[in-house]
Amino acid sequence: MVRSTTDSLDVLCVGIAVADVMAKPIDELPAWDHLATFDHIEHHIGGCAVNTGVDLARLGVKAAVSACLGRDGAGQFVRRRLEEEGVDVSGLVETNKASSSYTFVMIGSDGRRRYLHHVGANRARARLPRRPSMDTAFNPNVDCRALLQPCLPYLDIFIPSIEEANAVTGRLGRAQGFRAASGDDVA
Repeated sequence: MVRSTTDSLDVLCVGIAVADVMAKPIDELPAWDHLATFDHIEHHIGGCAVNTGVDLARLGVKAAVSACLGRDGAGQFVRRRLEEEGVDVSGLVETNKASSSYTFVMIGSDGRRRYLHHVGANRARARLPRRPSMDTAFNPNVDCRALLQPCLPYLDIFIPSIEEANAVTGRLGRAQGFRAASGDDVA
């Protein structure tokens, strides 16, 4: 269902949009110039703005996504899936200067994941003028705890993955990590 741009919105989700391809099982990478096979592949959409918009729409919230896509098949896929999920896509911007963002997720038989990511059109979105905000994405090469800890008391919403919560709080476990992120004492 495509929402009309004249409908009022409850939430506008601004951020990144990604075409995700998940392949499994991939337990080892082939040597250069060699071929390896895997058994299963799935195509999904992702990115913080997209994931939030889809989840809100599924809960009955009138949500829109504002993100930048390339004018390519991956961008068309992201747009179509958002429309199918009932998310307003009037905030999507397309560019010929970059391809859509893409992540290839390699899932091992033990469930562990490796990622290959192309930033693509999301980089173009980052150059647009904007109001003060803090967009985040987990980067294991950055001291997330030192970067985010001072900001957490001022956030209205903070939805980290388990890995992100552990990196930011330095604590293992969901309950401890979330209580520490909110500033509550953890026993």
